[in-house]
Amino acid sequence: MKRDNFNFLHPAAARYAYNVHSQNGEDGIIKKLFEVLSIDHGYVCEFGACDAIHLSNTHNIYKNNGRFIPVLMEPDVNQYNEMQKNLANIEHKIMLNLFVSPERQSNNCLDKIFDRLNLKDFHEKFRFLSIDIDSCDYEIWQSLENYRPTVVMIEINSAYPPDQEVYPCEPYGASAAIVNKLAKSKGYELVAHTGNLIFVTREQFPKLNIKDNRLETLFSKRWAREEQFKLYSQTFLGEVTGFSRGNFNDNRSGFIPDLSFLKEQ
Repeated sequence: MKRDNFNFLHPAAARYAYNVHSQNGEDGIIKKLFEVLSIDHGYVCEFGACDAIHLSNTHNIYKNNGRFIPVLMEPDVNQYNEMQKNLANIEHKIMLNLFVSPERQSNNCLDKIFDRLNLKDFHEKFRFLSIDIDSCDYEIWQSLENYRPTVVMIEINSAYPPDQEVYPCEPYGASAAIVNKLAKSKGYELVAHTGNLIFVTREQFPKLNIKDNRLETLFSKRWAREEQFKLYSQTFLGEVTGFSRGNFNDNRSGFIPDLSFLKEQ
């Protein structure tokens, strides 16, 4: 378990954040959510799962608890083969070598993939869905209509401020505001921002006793600042001056991006 410095998160999330396999404290946050919501078994799904371990948002849930069954999807054959090796000792698992499509008419949209699993208890015991593929995450969740996991984690583009509804963003993803709007339309409430947004179903949300879950409250402007610097260094500084993200703060270029919307939290 890696207890890094998570001061870029809202204090309510930072209190529980830690990494085992996740990137930004999600392992600890999900563990706490499951404890409060009394989730101790069921199906957890991740697509774009890579080798099922590296930066995984689900591996820490099921690796030591056989009551959780992973449903993992990975389009790359080599990564899929590594997944099979890595999970050889996991007795109950579902692994699929496929690309998830955002198009509802496709046989590989999430609804049709889940239908083909033919699991009678899947609707009732679908506990967690992780959507983190650096591309059409928003469209894929938008296309999911027939299944409703208790907890959803979805990657966003955190460089956009929380009052802007934007899709698609540059260079990837959707803004927090438009994803939060989609979540509310599906009956979910926001609980954390880690670079991903984490939601729970509206009926389960009161158990968390979160008094203010407005996006502007939970959105980490420090995270947005980091993303702004990264984007700026990759575009202007990387292409024009040759500066990297690592030496951007030296400001030897004399040119500063407009980050006026970012105030210290």
